[in-house]
Amino acid sequence: MRTPLSKWTEILLAIACTAIGAGKALAIESTMPVDKYPDIVKPELASKYTYTEDGDLSQKIGIPTYEWMPAEGTPKAVIVGVHGLTLHGRRFRVLARALAINKIGFVSFDMRGFGRCNTESKWSTLKNDKSKVHLEKSYEELEQLTKLVKEKYPDSKIVLLGESLGCTFCVRMAGEHPDLVYGIVLSAPAVKVNADMMTGAGNIERGIKAALSPHHVMDLHPFIRNLVSGRKQVTNEMLDDPMITKKLTLGALISTDSFVDHTAKWGKKTSDKLPVLIIQGSRDACVSPKHVTDLMANMPSVDQTLSWKGQFGHLQLETQFLRTEVLESLVDWMYDHGAENQVQVANFEQNINDLGGVVVRYSAPNTVADD
Repeated sequence: MRTPLSKWTEILLAIACTAIGAGKALAIESTMPVDKYPDIVKPELASKYTYTEDGDLSQKIGIPTYEWMPAEGTPKAVIVGVHGLTLHGRRFRVLARALAINKIGFVSFDMRGFGRCNTESKWSTLKNDKSKVHLEKSYEELEQLTKLVKEKYPDSKIVLLGESLGCTFCVRMAGEHPDLVYGIVLSAPAVKVNADMMTGAGNIERGIKAALSPHHVMDLHPFIRNLVSGRKQVTNEMLDDPMITKKLTLGALISTDSFVDHTAKWGKKTSDKLPVLIIQGSRDACVSPKHVTDLMANMPSVDQTLSWKGQFGHLQLETQFLRTEVLESLVDWMYDHGAENQVQVANFEQNINDLGGVVVRYSAPNTVADD
């Protein structure tokens, strides 16, 4: 069931405008250079949500956490966001604000080796170095985080939302903790990593050097420039974000590849009643789009929705440049699954523009490099 360009989409779109004007204020949670990426939120919308950084969740788990919640009342649902490779929890900030003002809370965190786990020594100890990528331990921390969120909001549905690598965490959580997870949203699930991540853009030569020196650090700038998105505004945004990891060891990349190889297997353990939304672009250069069907075939759920975007690339949700078509897919799915009639698609897009983001509507690409 679809709402007629409901207030949801207008709201989401409204959150995304970056033009500075009278009566607007800079948001505090942006990691971007203010001169190039002014993160502007209208005061009347800023008063409708609260932002908490490193609150009680961080105190209990010992990792950086970020919370966007409705300013009044109990959230009808709470989304736990899991970021992708090289990224961090605050990359969801524009989407999270839009959801929060529509009575849907959003919680995210930085995985080990990424974001502030990588840049701030206070999260690590001599025996527990969180500056290094360790996906299994990050998964354990996601388990703890999700349990704490459910304890804090016992009457709210818990939805896990992941992008790329983050999708693997969501699928595994849904299978191992059906009592905690109501549904999952997967954007560009990493069922199989594109071989170009390892071999493309000169990575073979760097990989040979790394093989000779196991701790050799690989430069990820070519990966970001050539594979993450065909949209220059998204690519530049990633390159300009100082909190995005730009270098990783070959060992970390290999462990990531091994981890996501289990995605389809973990999908078999999920419930046949699990609500699932998958958003996938056919021009995804980071993961193999065709393997999304393997994941869907493995998941027994009779409530799966695939939103296939024929000309879209990899990164869609962890950006301030959000696409109308992606927002509509997300909002329609949430509306259909009762989270809640509070959110109306039509206003959601307008909210994105007023909450520090930019809504972009797809137009036919001029070259095959565009997505």
